[in-house]
Amino acid sequence: MKKLLLFILISLSFSEDISTNYKKTTLSDRLVSNIINFKFNKSDSINFITNDYLNTLDSHQKSELYNSLKQNIAFNMILTGIIPVSGHYRINKVKRGLKIVRIGFLAFAAPFTPFALGADSDFLYLGVGAAFISIPISYLSIIIDSGFQTSKYNKKIKKIIFN
Repeated sequence: MKKLLLFILISLSFSEDISTNYKKTTLSDRLVSNIINFKFNKSDSINFITNDYLNTLDSHQKSELYNSLKQNIAFNMILTGIIPVSGHYRINKVKRGLKIVRIGFLAFAAPFTPFALGADSDFLYLGVGAAFISIPISYLSIIIDSGFQTSKYNKKIKKIIFN
């Protein structure tokens, strides 16, 4: 648990804020600054940036803007592992995350329906075993999907800012 907390704190220290000037600062100064300026869901910020504004920025300012808006893939995956769909929430993909959770729930619940209907067979117990296998599979799939969607989100904002 301590390692996870340390990893999260270090991940936060590498995500820069727009107002941060690239002065030589210590890791602890950046960490404190990013904790103070931390915003859980930064994905809405890209909607308020106009092309006129982007045309006034030089390449250094654009890279600062990109670094402030991009999401850390590993952090989103860890966050989704702790609280399902939270990584998807940070990139405005909640519906997709909930869809994966719903499919996982249905994959778990479907083999139990014959028992609810009163059917009895030895093969039904294999379905129950498959249902319990579906739990870690759906859990891993939502974590992995969170990483893929975060990567797509980062590519999207990079395209918006630099093109």
